[in-house]
Amino acid sequence: RGALRSLLSQDYPADAYEIVVVDNGSTDGTRKVVHDMSAPGVTLRYVYVGQPGLARARNAGALASRYDILAYMDDDALAGRDWLTYIAEAFDRLGPSVAAVGGKATVVWEGGPPNCLPAGFLPYFGGTDQLGDRPRLLDSHEYPVGTNFSVRRKALLAIDGFNEALTRYN
Repeated sequence: RGALRSLLSQDYPADAYEIVVVDNGSTDGTRKVVHDMSAPGVTLRYVYVGQPGLARARNAGALASRYDILAYMDDDALAGRDWLTYIAEAFDRLGPSVAAVGGKATVVWEGGPPNCLPAGFLPYFGGTDQLGDRPRLLDSHEYPVGTNFSVRRKALLAIDGFNEALTRYN
């Protein structure tokens, strides 16, 4: 609910984006939550994908979307009110040759991160604080995280989407 509320309250024009919720085989009532949160304004759609897999779910979302820019966020994340505005500005500023844009993601820990967690492991939990606060091109060893990642739909479909054969353990 929190993730959806943060997306429904963007400062971006409501008629210029849609929210596609991909339910990847959950049993927690996601369909009902999406239905209950639907309201006039922003288009909120539900897509069910029974076979588990993050790449499969993201590809289903890409195929269901009607817009040129796809912005991915996880269900346990909260988007800042200006999240979509910053994404659109980045693509506009960088031009049509840029296929993807990532953004800062801060992990919020209950009681702080475990003492045993090395800072280099933060991206595995979805954090990118180490990338800094200023817009820039990433170095070859840096990467955005999936909870704050956007891509041109055409570019993603041109490479046949995310590789569904890969798992988080490959």
